[in-house]
Amino acid sequence: MNQFLTYMRNQGLSEKTINEHSRNLNKFKNLGGLLKWSEEKTIDFIKENYANGSPQKSITSTLSKYRHYRGKSTETIRQFLSEANADASLLQRQKNDKLRENLPDIDFKQLLNTYYRNKQYKNFVILYLLLNYNTRNKDLVLRVVNNEDDINPNENFLFIRDKDVVYIRNDYKTNDTYGTKRYIIKSKKFFTAVQELDSLLIDNDNLDRQVKKVTGGINQSTLFKMLVSKNNNLKSIAKASKARGTNMDTIASSYDIT
Repeated sequence: MNQFLTYMRNQGLSEKTINEHSRNLNKFKNLGGLLKWSEEKTIDFIKENYANGSPQKSITSTLSKYRHYRGKSTETIRQFLSEANADASLLQRQKNDKLRENLPDIDFKQLLNTYYRNKQYKNFVILYLLLNYNTRNKDLVLRVVNNEDDINPNENFLFIRDKDVVYIRNDYKTNDTYGTKRYIIKSKKFFTAVQELDSLLIDNDNLDRQVKKVTGGINQSTLFKMLVSKNNNLKSIAKASKARGTNMDTIASSYDIT
């Protein structure tokens, strides 16, 4: 296993991707799978033990990579991976179709203004970042600082300067791919609100619940899908891709509900 990990690192894969492949192999073995099996027997085992769509896609991708590393044949399993990819895309589209039919009718701009008017500044800042920077929950676990010396490369920050705020994202899902993200926010309302805070979300098992309290019961993934559906053009999706740290193909397959 250690040699396989080294092989993946030498291929330039991110630690997140390497860890995912490692977890997939361990689960495969724990379920009774053997890496020495033929492609056909391996595929039969996957069909029996993994759900259609993403679960089959994920383990097949891992086993295809492992077989390539070991110099074994991969033609049949790569064909099955192509089919698993298609199944995952179809299931996601069906899920998005159902979601589109049941989208809540919430005026987020009005909600944002209500938070500011009522001096609910933490809610205002959270919703502002969700709407304008397409953040995930973890991106909102951050500290508010006004001294640049307090900033480190491991956490997320809102850095208050003389006339604006710098939103710094270090700890987020796709950091290994996109690195640190910095945004200069010049909104006067945002500037005023941030000065009343020292932090945003609390890093615990209830991040999703914390976000839903602010959005009216909408999780960040659904909110992002709603935003993509309302701004469904190449320029807007490219902007969302850059802000969220998600490639455009993923947005098209997983988040586009139009």
